[in-house]
Amino acid sequence: DQILYAGTVGKGDIQVKDRGRIDLSNELVIGGFGEQGQDAVGTVSVDNANVQATNIRVGNIGKGTLDIKNGGGVSVNDLLVVGDAATGAGTVNFDGGSNTEGNNIQTNRLIVGAKGQGNVNIKNTYDLADTAWSIGLDVTQDIIIGDDTTGVGQLTVDSSLASARNIIVGNKGSGALSVVNNGFLGVDNISRGIDSTKSDVYFDRADLTIAKDQPNLFANFTDKQPIKIGSNGLILDVVENNVTINPNAVLTGNVGSVDWEGVKGGFAKVGTGTLELSTNSKQWTGETLITEGLLKINGNYTMAPNESLGIALDVEEEGNLDSYGKLLVTGTADIREGELRVYASEAIQEMSGSNEWKDIVKAKVRTGEFKKVSDNSPLVDFYADYRDANAVHLVMGKLPAEPETPVEPETPVEPETPVEPETPVKPEPPVVVPPI
Repeated sequence: DQILYAGTVGKGDIQVKDRGRIDLSNELVIGGFGEQGQDAVGTVSVDNANVQATNIRVGNIGKGTLDIKNGGGVSVNDLLVVGDAATGAGTVNFDGGSNTEGNNIQTNRLIVGAKGQGNVNIKNTYDLADTAWSIGLDVTQDIIIGDDTTGVGQLTVDSSLASARNIIVGNKGSGALSVVNNGFLGVDNISRGIDSTKSDVYFDRADLTIAKDQPNLFANFTDKQPIKIGSNGLILDVVENNVTINPNAVLTGNVGSVDWEGVKGGFAKVGTGTLELSTNSKQWTGETLITEGLLKINGNYTMAPNESLGIALDVEEEGNLDSYGKLLVTGTADIREGELRVYASEAIQEMSGSNEWKDIVKAKVRTGEFKKVSDNSPLVDFYADYRDANAVHLVMGKLPAEPETPVEPETPVEPETPVEPETPVKPEPPVVVPPI
């Protein structure tokens, strides 16, 4: 069997470059082998080249590093394990160099921190000019981060795209997952083992796409393992699927406000499907944006001061009046302290007439009205319609002026009662004096 070792008991270095290629029918072991291998240090560099093997072990029982750069690629038929034995410490660095046409890491299974310490960094496959990703990490089956009780693993997706079926963040060990700086993660589910030592998940300017119907996203997460979101926000794309977040999972952090042009900030529910979560799960602050489809909150929802709800109209720029986001609250929706922000496509902004989008907010009970309504259009205006007691509709046009309250006529003054004329006094008869 073909097995290639880099650093069995001492130091070992393998460089594959300039379109070179290694094909192994068995394993590539980097960093330690056998009883004397704990102090071994192995390094493999894949620079504009390719390596293929059935299994690759980085940090087998010693220290191992696998660097892939400048369009290099690694293909693993079965298992890529980083930090294998308890004494093993492995690092895998993949740098796509912002090249959307380069190679990547492909493997059937990935374990980061099996019994040892593992660190995998996938970065720079996002092309800023084309605003497009290429795949940096492609895993056919599952990713386990922190597998056994002594395992410690970290997976970072930084300005790159990674895909897998499921990601277990902390099986029995300690696991951390970080998706940042235009990082894109496409999965069926993210979960943790109920006996994990630690399970940390962090998103910041990240895109999480759920590839199929998922009734238990973030399974086994609780408030002791909150899913943290940074101020540059999270896009959670359900595509056409129905996705439910485990009601015990807590999503927290100040997600900031939506930068519509910069595509960052806020918690954005994307996709025509439905995202369902409990009041307990919705712990983030900042702006919540619904581009299309339905966001359903089970329980009561109270908008805090400085909190906003964003509703997109015709996000696909098709002039489709039926494409818009909706919020459904199964309990009471108290919107008195919140702001409504409208993000209309150019096609919508160029329309005329009093178009209406019904039930942008619907609840069992609605309390109050939005404190403010704003939009992104210099051409048209929008206003919230509260005519239905437990819903909010959106209307294009000027808010109708309130009719003036008619002035009550003054009560006429009662005329004074005329004074009765005095009875004339009867003159006394004149006194006649007789002549002398």
